[in-house]
Amino acid sequence: MATGISSSTLDNLPKLFRTGGSGFTAFQWQGHVIGFAQSVSHQSPQPVAAPVAIQPLDQQYPLQIITPAAVGPGTLQVQLFEM
Repeated sequence: MATGISSSTLDNLPKLFRTGGSGFTAFQWQGHVIGFAQSVSHQSPQPVAAPVAIQPLDQQYPLQIITPAAVGPGTLQVQLFEM
């Protein structure tokens, strides 16, 4: 039995998103493993402005807090590993 990893061994990986303890996430295309992700990180989209308090001059406290509906872009970083 050969000690190296052949493509036939990679094609026979379980059809799971991540095998527990492997440290990698396998990406598959049409039943073939095309790559492994060692790490995946993300940054959520951030609002384009800060919330604004609406306080009339004759009120002691703000009546409303307006939050922005628009957000900027988020990011997704994937560190790929080829075997």
